[in-house]
Amino acid sequence: MKKFVILFAFVILVVVIFFVSVTSTEKDEKELRSLLVETFQTQIVYEATERIGKHEEGFTASMFVDIFPGLFYRDFDGVEVMVGVHIYDYDEGLSLIFSNDSPPVLSDYNVISDKGYETLFHNITQRSRSTPETEDDLIEIMEWIYNGTQALVVDLSDCNNYFDGCNNCSVDNSGMIICTEIYCLPEEMGIPKCLD
Repeated sequence: MKKFVILFAFVILVVVIFFVSVTSTEKDEKELRSLLVETFQTQIVYEATERIGKHEEGFTASMFVDIFPGLFYRDFDGVEVMVGVHIYDYDEGLSLIFSNDSPPVLSDYNVISDKGYETLFHNITQRSRSTPETEDDLIEIMEWIYNGTQALVVDLSDCNNYFDGCNNCSVDNSGMIICTEIYCLPEEMGIPKCLD
């Protein structure tokens, strides 16, 4: 009986330690993501201000698309603004769904909200096929936004498996490069990176 109690206590202890470590890891990941989103928002607003001047109300999707070659209207799908949310449709483009029945009369109605920046960050990381975990990862994404995919140069010569921004590629033993054959529009291009 004593062995059973000790074994039971040990199992409970292992379960508690596992639960605490998983909870702690999830909390750390949420804190990191929150910090990255906050830094993203600060950096994109700073760079926009540097390029076109300060806008007291804030910035809109069309302003960002005009300023940054690496942004496209589809990046703003689901992005919350002061009075509603943007919805992107391939045929219709970007639309604004108002949160109440009548359009606002304020000039800042279309300005991206704090929560909207979080969605924008998520959309961009999805399109770039990148999961930023460090400040350097975020800097790479920001350069991609500021300059567009054409300006991004990544050395993939030492990679056996890599993502070229559109296709997954691998180098066989003879040095031949084999890639998937997917066609990507410029706004669909991701950030090239080694996969091995």
